[in-house]
Amino acid sequence: MKKFLSLILLFAVIAAVGAAGAQAEWISLGTATVEEMFTERDFDPAYDSFDEIFLADSASKSDSSAVRIDGDTIQISQEGVYKLSGSLSCGQIIIYAPEKAKVQLVLDNVSITNQGGAAIYAINGDKVFITAEKGSVNSLISVGELTDEDIDGAVYAKTDICFNGEGQVSIESENGHGIATKDDLKICSGSYSIKAAKHGLSGKDSIRIGGGSIEISSGSDGLHSDHNDEDKGYIFIIGGTLDISSAKDGIDCTNYFTMLDGAVSINAESDGINAAGEDDFDGSCFVAVSGGVLNITAKEDGIDSNGSLGVSGGEVYISAAPNGGDGALDYGTAAEVSGGVVVAASGRDMAANFLSADAQGSMLCVFSQPHSAGESITLSLDGKELLSFAPMLDYQAVVISSPDVVEGNTYTVSAGDESVELTMSDKIYSNAAEPMAGFGMMRPEGMPPMGDMPQDFAPGGKPGWHGGEFSDAPDGAPMKPER
Repeated sequence: MKKFLSLILLFAVIAAVGAAGAQAEWISLGTATVEEMFTERDFDPAYDSFDEIFLADSASKSDSSAVRIDGDTIQISQEGVYKLSGSLSCGQIIIYAPEKAKVQLVLDNVSITNQGGAAIYAINGDKVFITAEKGSVNSLISVGELTDEDIDGAVYAKTDICFNGEGQVSIESENGHGIATKDDLKICSGSYSIKAAKHGLSGKDSIRIGGGSIEISSGSDGLHSDHNDEDKGYIFIIGGTLDISSAKDGIDCTNYFTMLDGAVSINAESDGINAAGEDDFDGSCFVAVSGGVLNITAKEDGIDSNGSLGVSGGEVYISAAPNGGDGALDYGTAAEVSGGVVVAASGRDMAANFLSADAQGSMLCVFSQPHSAGESITLSLDGKELLSFAPMLDYQAVVISSPDVVEGNTYTVSAGDESVELTMSDKIYSNAAEPMAGFGMMRPEGMPPMGDMPQDFAPGGKPGWHGGEFSDAPDGAPMKPER
């Protein structure tokens, strides 16, 4: 089935009753269920009995028969809960458990540094839980040149891995990723500071954020999920706070990015969010925001989807692409807004509005002159200020959509000492010619608005495009055109 999660109904109920009690329920289509995204144990760091492992250079010890100690390498071979304390200045925890085993590591003031490899390396097992004990401060560090370039994270797993708990974890990787897995990567609670030469979080099958506080500084992408399978390579956020500073994309995936709740702040040298598909002509990927607060500062595109883009709730604030061939909103097939607040500022060259709107309008205002970073944009109606946003980068255009943007009203959009009056003659309105989404083409004179364009003139000529309109989907579903 094509993209089994592409039409999840985003009826999300987030019950914030503590990190251990956070739950999410939604109705899904196809085979997608809450159990496939998160389990109860993902959110519950509690444990009863455990085996203890004390770490010390050349003096580590444990009474467990499932723990083998070879110098400063500690191997865990059986399912169970293992509570770690102490430190290793050049050592490693290895998990090599049976295929169906679930292993929980409880970090209780642990410091592990490994030279040339991962501090924690999960080779085999069904799933690994890494729990930061309440009140604990822990560090997992990889330094030096990697002895095996395929094992390139301070925490590296070939299994599913989930982080939870109520403590703090500092993760550093001098030449690799912060946390990397070949399967699913989840963070559900706890506080994390991640510094990495490559990606901050890398989950080949998926990255799923259910809660916690996560700060990332990365030399490549902040969050990265890359898979060729049609139902993998996605990033799914239902809570928590993320503060991402990245030398490339803030968030990058080959399938889709969905945000239901939480607070995400991105400062990226490239795109803020990039859903690229398998190649530049793969329009099956999408970006969908239905809740939470998303703040993006990006030197290139703010949100870039080779497929579709949909906002149905939450708040989205973008400062992007002050110059050149990028924009705040860049999409390949369709873009719809049906709720929430969007303020997306950029340079004027590739500024693009949404293509369709439901329940509220969307305006693209192009100013007569560039404005400097920090100069506030305000939207007013009859002298009453409705919203204000101060972009972090220079800009000359802004897309604004909110429940206050209504067809027929005349608004004042101000930037610095410049004010522009816009009358919403339609739900989608612009005071200047717009480029053809992200394809670098200005609309030729006389060409009808995008919403009226026949299929043959749609951006990229994608099959299934219907004059800018989305196919019918249940309320709250991520929006994709028919295909």
